[in-house]
Amino acid sequence: MASDSENSGDKTMAMPYCFPAAKSSHESVHGAKKSDVWRILVFGDGLAARFSYGEALADAFPPGFAEIWVCGLNGLEAADMAESMDCSTIEDHAGCLGRGLRRILRDSATFDLVMIMAGTHDLICGSPPAPTATTIASLHTACHCEGVWTVATSVLPNKNVNKCAIYRRRWDRVNELLMKRAGTDEGVLAYFDLQAHVPYPSQRNDINSQFWEDDGLCLSVLGMQHLARKLVPCLIPLRPQCMAPLPIPCSAKGGDMPQRLVARKRKSPDSDMSKRLRYLFYGDSL
Repeated sequence: MASDSENSGDKTMAMPYCFPAAKSSHESVHGAKKSDVWRILVFGDGLAARFSYGEALADAFPPGFAEIWVCGLNGLEAADMAESMDCSTIEDHAGCLGRGLRRILRDSATFDLVMIMAGTHDLICGSPPAPTATTIASLHTACHCEGVWTVATSVLPNKNVNKCAIYRRRWDRVNELLMKRAGTDEGVLAYFDLQAHVPYPSQRNDINSQFWEDDGLCLSVLGMQHLARKLVPCLIPLRPQCMAPLPIPCSAKGGDMPQRLVARKRKSPDSDMSKRLRYLFYGDSL
């Protein structure tokens, strides 16, 4: 597997790919200090996998401002991403290789921010909104436990939003839950409603049709460039906050889980400690 420094936008290498900060016309090769460049990881499914999106996002920032890394796993559900967070190699449905989210954060140089874009394939495969939102939240928590701030995004629309009322209701609900969770999680700096920037066209001659591929599922190159230009002004004000230490989530303060809490000994001489019950509490942040 290639090192991160070698993955500078080379589609033949394992993800994450790196799209360096754009240089200004008067900047020398040794212009900006590496430490001054904002390092953003875009992690998720199909959109993050699009080669043009990482390039468009890097180009939309002011020269020398941000370095974009992308790891997009085509066809994978958020549940797959959560289950493989520690994997050193993941092959997606397009045959591309990537790594688990936590593995990237632990193996790579420090990231300042992670943008998580997931959930499309969960909805397409029929996953209910609540479990989907909870699973996406677990990806954010994994970043926070590594000391990295995150940005949440809505699930992108697609042709099913207009064609299927059931899908539309589940899509609306999962985005409602994602927005609600983002507002209560101190490690999530912002929530971006992607539908507001690249709405799915209501009819074929809609002006927004130019932002979508003919398959009705993927953004076109023009759509990715348009979305990048819309998101960058929302991202830039977040940089000062990213420089501040991230409070460690309560779930991470006690070390790796499961954590063992021993019952108090009973004073009764008749108690038989060998027969005590052992309970495992497993779930989300509660």
